[in-house]
Amino acid sequence: MKCGVGCHPSTRLERLAFGRDELTMLEKCDMPVQLHCGGNDSDDVKPGGVISDAVVSSGGESFLYEDMLHGWVTRGDLSSSAINRDVSLAMERSFDFFAQHL
Repeated sequence: MKCGVGCHPSTRLERLAFGRDELTMLEKCDMPVQLHCGGNDSDDVKPGGVISDAVVSSGGESFLYEDMLHGWVTRGDLSSSAINRDVSLAMERSFDFFAQHL
């Protein structure tokens, strides 16, 4: 794979489901990854968090959508103007990221 986008970063599954360290997993990732974090996502994946920092060190980036809740891109109610706005922004950023790295 050349790059990836995570709209609802759930890196903690590495620890919870497999008993392995999520930071170690992402430190080994040598491709750029873009994260889109909701306000209730783990601080580790938000900009400035240890997971976010690992992603940035591999050429990726992390964005925080403070008013959004985990799952808002795929499960959000697009009739809400705030959700619609942030889904549109996340998609625009994702497409730009793919265009840059693919």
